[in-house]
Amino acid sequence: MDEISETATSANPSSQDYREFLMEVLLAIAHSNGDPKVVYPLLQANLDKLDHNFIHILQAWASAKFSEAEPETAEGIARNIGNFSNLIKNFTLGNKANNVEIAMAGYEQLLTVFTRESNREIWAVIQTNLGNAYYQRIRNHRAENIELAIEAYQRALSVYTKTDFPIEWAITQNNLGTAYRDRIRHDRAQNLEKAIEAYELALSVRTKKDFPEDWAKTQNNLGNAYSQKIRGDKQENLNKAIAAYQLALSVRTPEANPINCLTTSRSLGNLHFTQGNWQKAIDAYEQGKTAVELMRSWAINDQRRQEIKAEAIEVYQKLAQAYINIGPI
Repeated sequence: MDEISETATSANPSSQDYREFLMEVLLAIAHSNGDPKVVYPLLQANLDKLDHNFIHILQAWASAKFSEAEPETAEGIARNIGNFSNLIKNFTLGNKANNVEIAMAGYEQLLTVFTRESNREIWAVIQTNLGNAYYQRIRNHRAENIELAIEAYQRALSVYTKTDFPIEWAITQNNLGTAYRDRIRHDRAQNLEKAIEAYELALSVRTKKDFPEDWAKTQNNLGNAYSQKIRGDKQENLNKAIAAYQLALSVRTPEANPINCLTTSRSLGNLHFTQGNWQKAIDAYEQGKTAVELMRSWAINDQRRQEIKAEAIEVYQKLAQAYINIGPI
């Protein structure tokens, strides 16, 4: 097993370096209320310390602090660690696999302070965040990670009810649906049925009127699930997928949200393309193309403009092919 060196070198920070960095990060979070503009530059300057050694330091330090501190002090420390875990889970620089592992270690430590009995609401928040981290996890086996995500979401739902916590309940149902949709273990057909059920439950709260962006996100997810659905009539499933994508695009317009518009319009276009509905495929791809061109017009340099187009090259290729297939009008 690798051990943490007690003596710093140019390549290997010492355990003291790790502890000082941890203190610096937690203080920055406490003073800035977890502002990413304050915390992320600090993380960026210490990418060499965001590794498995840091996880051990975090676990040992938090465990010691929680065991010796008064409950109120322990909760304050735990909240800062929770904010740190949320931030590093979404940190795009450094080693993404390490970032997620660090976040998970932080969440696990929080559960020693916030139990279901002592503070069920915060416990449920932690379970949801832990589920998200397991879903994003790169290490370990993907199948096992998804199972752990599902278990965490289900634990959160033991607290979150539609009556008492409608927004949190809907968020967790949406996340649970995605985990079931991507589930590797057990019966694929049944997993997709559970995914659809969870998405539809989420939509009972996530209405277009009250939560348009969230509603569109879940409609898009529902479209993905129906497009993969195994049980029932295949064409009926595809029609439901198309309807869900179209609903999502009523909010995800090129002007309002070009990134998500591209995602949904590409999925819709691909469905029509595979069925040979060339004009409908063209209409969807054209909407995606408009979104791409808007993003390119907003890009700060030519390199980024080329990257955006390259990321959406499938839309341009299939749009051209659909025009060829439809023939002269």
